[in-house]
Amino acid sequence: ELFELFDKYRLYIAGVTPTICNGPDGRPLEIRTWLSRRPEVSKFVILDDEDFWNWGWMKPLVVTTSYIPAKERDNKFAKRVCGLDAKFAYQAIQILNEK
Repeated sequence: ELFELFDKYRLYIAGVTPTICNGPDGRPLEIRTWLSRRPEVSKFVILDDEDFWNWGWMKPLVVTTSYIPAKERDNKFAKRVCGLDAKFAYQAIQILNEK
């Protein structure tokens, strides 16, 4: 179903990041490594359900596709709601449309 939607909107998966290490420091390193090997990539957005992106140069390029519902924010055991909804898709489009 996902690939059908990609085809419909003429989108494609450009590649997969290398696996370098685990944890919050691993993903940014893997993405930087992938980008460094593709100088032709000038615009991108990162969709991720993790919220450890609150640092560094990638922050404006990340759409975190999860949240803790407002009524649960004081509960340290609250479960995150994950998924790409219209709000997150709009954020990604905004990032890609910036000059």
